[in-house]
Amino acid sequence: MREVVREAARFPAAGPAAPMRLGDVADHVGYSPFHLARACRATVPASKQLLG
Repeated sequence: MREVVREAARFPAAGPAAPMRLGDVADHVGYSPFHLARACRATVPASKQLLG
């Protein structure tokens, strides 16, 4: 799960400076937006505040 979160964190840096949606990042790592958000909450303590 941590590797998926790391890949998701690297994804925006790989593309142009355009607005990103959670769904775009989730598609990139092969997760649904719901499961990616849960993985982030479980892996990155600060994401609990950002993602609610």
